[in-house]
Formats: sequence, C-alpha cells, structure tokens
Amino acid sequence: MTNKRGLFWSVAALSLAAIISPARADDSKEAVRAVAKDYAAAVAAHDTDKMRALVSSNSTDLVNALIGLLSKYKVLDDASQAKFNTKISPASQTESYAGLDSADIQITHDTAVVTPPKVDGKMSKPITLKNENGSWKVDITAAIHNRDGVIKMFGIAGEVAASTAQEITDGKYNSAEDAKNAYYDNVKKAYQQATMPKQ
Repeated sequence: MTNKRGLFWSVAALSLAAIISPARADDSKEAVRAVAKDYAAAVAAHDTDKMRALVSSNSTDLVNALIGLLSKYKVLDDASQAKFNTKISPASQTESYAGLDSADIQITHDTAVVTPPKVDGKMSKPITLKNENGSWKVDITAAIHNRDGVIKMFGIAGEVAASTAQEITDGKYNSAEDAKNAYYDNVKKAYQQATMPKQ
C-alpha cells in the first residue's frame, strides 16, 4: 500500500510540474523582457541611475564608462542641434534595442539571452541577462572580450565628442555631415595613437 501511495504522489507531482512549469517559464521570460526594455529605455533617456540599477554586479565599471561616454555624446548632440538643427552622435543614430516586444528569449539556468528580430532589415544586438539573487540584471560583459580596451575606447570617444562639440560651436564645420565625419576620423586617430606601441 505504501508503495502505491508513493507512486501516486510521484505521478501527481510530475503531472503538477508539467502543468505549472510552462506558466513559470512564460512568467520568467516576461520578467526578462521587462528588464531588457527598461534598460533600453534607460540608455535612450541617458537615465544613469536606472542604468546602474539594472546591470549585473560584474558590469559596474563598464556601465560607468558607458555613462561617461553618453554624457559626452549629449554635449556633442546639443552643440550640433544648436548649430545645424540635427544630432550627430552615434547614440542618436543607433537603434540596437529595437524590437524587444517580439524578441526571442532563451533562458538557461541563471542566464537569459534576448534576441530581437530584424527591424527595417537591420539586426539588433542580443542582450544577455543574469539572475542575481532572484532579480534579472543586464550583463554588459557578455558581448565584450576586451574589457580594458572597451573602457579605454569609451574614454577616447568621449573626449573627442567633447572637443568636436567645441569645434562646432566655434564654427569650424560648415555642415553636420562635416562635423560627423571629423568626429569619426578623430576618434580613429586618437585610438590609434593611444594604443600605438611605445618606442
């Protein structure tokens, strides 16, 4: 009798798990999607406090570097908007987080990968999240192979953005396109100089 009861409860537990698990998986995916969308909105709005709150613990230095870069991009866009009535920074032209409402979400243990569909023929970048103490956090490090190099690049790009903004204000460029091309050229030159082996 005891064995039959044990078998009954085992089958009952498995049946209950089969019923509940899909709902839990769907709930988890929607929780992941909500965090990914909140992070994308925070980046677009340059909401630095929210960006810091939504990233994983191993992403702190990277998000701080990104926040510093975005602040310089704002200076560049403000100058370009005032002079040419348009924004020219990479932040104003990127839609890397488009399509999150219909993104594919795969969860494996404590890691989730959000892959948005193509939007207007452009592929959006996947977003990786980690579950930390029951909360989903965006893991910026997942797509980065050279943390120090990226942080350095963010710093250089920010410095050039600030100097280009001043040049726009000073009237150095005749058009937004000229200013944008100069910005990209100067970032490339500055990074090459910064990473050039010392003689």
